[in-house]
Amino acid sequence: MAMSDLEKIRAVTLGAKTQFKKKVFNYNGVDVEFRQPNLKERKVLLNKAKDAKGDFDLTEFLVWSVITNTYVPGTNQKVFTPEDYDAMMEQNGGSFVEVFGNEIAALMSAEDEDVKK
Repeated sequence: MAMSDLEKIRAVTLGAKTQFKKKVFNYNGVDVEFRQPNLKERKVLLNKAKDAKGDFDLTEFLVWSVITNTYVPGTNQKVFTPEDYDAMMEQNGGSFVEVFGNEIAALMSAEDEDVKK
């Protein structure tokens, strides 16, 4: 029996395997892996990136994106934990926090050349 239009749409959307972007990045001779968060993780991250007034805070975003999306390559082991927050906040501009955070932000971009249109 042929699939209905509804079944076809659901098969190519909710039924399709989700592919998340990831990138192995060499930093001072050591490889780390950055992973694109799913939408639920992204929402939590963006909520953590708000200041007391509810405005977006880039520094908070960079720090929390590094904590939540940096892995030992090829494993599910995260490199950083929430306990590293204060130490990351003590880093200077241009430190690994900014470098890693910018790489992760690029992975989070909604634009994806691999998306079929």
